[in-house]
Amino acid sequence: MARLANSSSDLSVYFLLLGSDNHSVGTLVASFGTFNEALNAIRQQGVSLFTGSAPETEARELEIVCKRPATKYRLAPKPHFQFHVNARTNGTGGEGTELSPWWGLPFAVDNLSRLHQAGELCLQEGQSLRLSHREVFTPSPLEKRKKVYEAIAKYIFMAMTLSLVVPLLAILGYILVIAWPALSVSFLWENPRNFMREGCIWAPLIGTFFLVLLSLLVAAPIGILAGLYLN
Repeated sequence: MARLANSSSDLSVYFLLLGSDNHSVGTLVASFGTFNEALNAIRQQGVSLFTGSAPETEARELEIVCKRPATKYRLAPKPHFQFHVNARTNGTGGEGTELSPWWGLPFAVDNLSRLHQAGELCLQEGQSLRLSHREVFTPSPLEKRKKVYEAIAKYIFMAMTLSLVVPLLAILGYILVIAWPALSVSFLWENPRNFMREGCIWAPLIGTFFLVLLSLLVAAPIGILAGLYLN
């Protein structure tokens, strides 16, 4: 591994750490006198610095920290600079973002060095730069949170639906049990008598059918078109 820089306690140096998934602990790799030395260590070690001896394992995160040698440091939840790279690929492409990671560590190091030389990437004492492995077409943390929120919303709406449907089914079941002795084929096919105080339900049943049909002919196209427009 790269050499340890000889630094006095009043100077700030760059520490290279391997981060875990929870961003709370890190494994110190080495310390360097300059930012470019830390970048060169990343370039020389390559993918093995991310994945260790087993390339199929989950890739870790690299973090470059600017701090005094005597001070302690814990991986921050949100570093000052955050970039993403697909460490298992080679090429020139990507923007270093979560949706478009850089292709390969050499290309990522070249871009970090360019940003540092341009003055756009200057770490002050206590600040850090995190380089995270991110393969293309894998769900991002934002997409994972969105899926969780969608699942929560689905179960909430399901509970709301059940709170409406279950009482309705209970009422219909109660009416069916009470009316069962009077139900017959003639009860459906005969018309009511004596100003609808006697007889059966054929005429009201037909009237209700046409009322619902006309309502659907008016409401269904408007509802469907409104849904398509909003979508």
